[in-house]
Amino acid sequence: MRRWVMIVGLGAGVPGEVVFFLMQETFGLNRFLSAPLVAFGILALMASFYRGHRIGFVGRGLSLVGQMALSCYVLQNILGRVAQSIIGHSPLAETLDPLVGTLAMFFVIAALVILFANLWMRRFRKGPLEYVWDVSFRFLTRSRVKAPTVAVRSHESCRSVRQNIPGKTGE
Repeated sequence: MRRWVMIVGLGAGVPGEVVFFLMQETFGLNRFLSAPLVAFGILALMASFYRGHRIGFVGRGLSLVGQMALSCYVLQNILGRVAQSIIGHSPLAETLDPLVGTLAMFFVIAALVILFANLWMRRFRKGPLEYVWDVSFRFLTRSRVKAPTVAVRSHESCRSVRQNIPGKTGE
C-alpha cells in the first residue's frame, strides 16, 4: 500500500504541480488536485525511509511537533501572518526575491515551531491547545460518558489473582 501511495502521489502529483505552474493557473486547482497527491507521496516516502532507519535528531524534534500538532499548526499560522505583515510592509519586500523570501520564512518559522515544541514538551505532557481540547472534551462528555470504576485490591487478593493467571506463577 505504501509503495502504491508513493508511486501515485509522486508520479501524478509532481507532474500535476509542474503543469499547473507552467499554465500559470490562478484558480487554486493545484491546491486541491495535485498538492494532496504530493503530500501523500512524500508521507509514504518518509514512512518507507524510516521503516529501516533510526529517526535521529531531526526525527525526534519532528516527533515532538507531531505530539502537539494542533498547537504547532496554530503557532505556525500566527508566525506566518506576523512575518508576512512585517516583511510585506518593509522596504525589504521590494528587494527580496519572492522565492528566497518564502524559503527564508519557512525555515525560520519551522525552526521556531520545533524549538517551541521541544521546550514545551520538556515541561508538559501535552501542548497548550491539546490540553484545552482534552479538558473541554471531558467537560462536554462528563454526563454522557461514565468513568470506569476501579476496584482497589489488597496485597493478598493481588497475589491470588496472579496465581490464577495462566503462565504466571505466584510469588
